[in-house]
Amino acid sequence: MEGGPLQETQEWQKWLEDLSKGTISHELEVITLKGMQVVHGQKGLVCCNLVIPDCVSDKDGNWHVGAITTLIDTVGAAAIFSSTGQLKASVDFNISYYSTAKIQEEVEIEAKVIGHKGRLSSVVVEIRRKNNGELIALGKQWMSSINIMEDDPPREAQKWIEDLSRGASSHGLETLNLKGLQAIYVQKGLIHCDLVVPDCVSDKDGNWHVGAISTLIDDVGAAAIFSFAGHVKASVDFSVSFYSTAKIQEEVEIEAKVVGHRGRLSSVVVEIRRKSNGELIALGRQWMSAATIIPSHLSKI
Repeated sequence: MEGGPLQETQEWQKWLEDLSKGTISHELEVITLKGMQVVHGQKGLVCCNLVIPDCVSDKDGNWHVGAITTLIDTVGAAAIFSSTGQLKASVDFNISYYSTAKIQEEVEIEAKVIGHKGRLSSVVVEIRRKNNGELIALGKQWMSSINIMEDDPPREAQKWIEDLSRGASSHGLETLNLKGLQAIYVQKGLIHCDLVVPDCVSDKDGNWHVGAISTLIDDVGAAAIFSFAGHVKASVDFSVSFYSTAKIQEEVEIEAKVVGHRGRLSSVVVEIRRKSNGELIALGRQWMSAATIIPSHLSKI
């Protein structure tokens, strides 16, 4: 793993130790991490020892799997914190259990950052029995940053989507696909836009290219969630159904509506209709997850 101890390393270690000591009032982590010791830390790598406390026992006197899960999530977050200087939240989490451990057994935990993809970071966490190195559990996680934005999410969402359509943000694909888009109405969780389909998004038959439609749905859906949640999110599940075609220079209406939330995920439905008669052209459904952005360059890419 690259590098050595950094200022961020000191910050993550303080955060983790504060949780284990109860200095920070997160009761679940305090119980789960009680007595844990950080024995080694560097950029992207955290090693800890733990004597499993009585308070995390299941009915058979074994280490409760829920407590193991919480520990893996927390130590994995600390490893990413040591690498990026940011706390991140899990968006994909998988644990395999290979053995059990009894209360008062000593275990070793190693969390190692193995990659980054955009604003996502991947970490692997191993828990082993200290006396013989036997693997108890293996966790694999993708974690994403969370960054709360300014005080008026609908206004910021409208500015973001209009900046993309005008080319004020340097994202060529969106600028091409959203060229001329007008945000007609924006409120919390709901956006209405009009668009005259531009020449630059034509397919070989003079129709609106399905790739351009998909990109527009992704961006306007992200803006609707931004208007509700105060931050841009990135798609983790995306489906589009095409019901009709639209010709270049036809005028269409786009409505994006946030329909639900589940933890750090948000769901949005985007409809595109022909303005002249209301005929449905495409319907997009998305689940999106939190992504960190810089306020002066608002984009989810």
